[in-house]
Amino acid sequence: MIKVENILQDVFSDIEPVSGHNKLLFHFGEQKELDSVIQTRQENNQYTYPLLWYIMPNELTGYLGYAEGDMRFVLAHNTELEWFNDQRFREVFNTVLQPNFDLVIKKIKNASRLDFVGEFNYRYTNYPNYGNPTTFEGKDSAKQINYWDAIGFTLNLRAYGVNEC
Repeated sequence: MIKVENILQDVFSDIEPVSGHNKLLFHFGEQKELDSVIQTRQENNQYTYPLLWYIMPNELTGYLGYAEGDMRFVLAHNTELEWFNDQRFREVFNTVLQPNFDLVIKKIKNASRLDFVGEFNYRYTNYPNYGNPTTFEGKDSAKQINYWDAIGFTLNLRAYGVNEC
């Protein structure tokens, strides 16, 4: 089985920080893991944002030497609840989220163990004030523990395993 999470972690581990901001933090999992990571990092006075989250559970198709499928991500930064969208875009989307999104796409394009399936394209959604979303599974029971401005995106990717022969 291809260890997609390890490949993603390797690819995103050395993204240069956007000027004036923390380095992009990559992690993966479902809602409970997300809340635990955020809480633990904040309790330990570690930076949490900008955050690139690989959403699980995931469903990929495995082949000999690679796995492929739609991989869903959220790129998030904490925000202020009282801001209007024009301020959100000026303060967060334009200065942190969109530049980091461009760096993520560039890293994938240049990665030796990741590739876009078919044509290079992606689907994304801007989420101003992503503070009360449904869970990743689509139920209305969970809430974020921080308020976010975020970009959600889906990439159809192929992840290659390491030849162990």
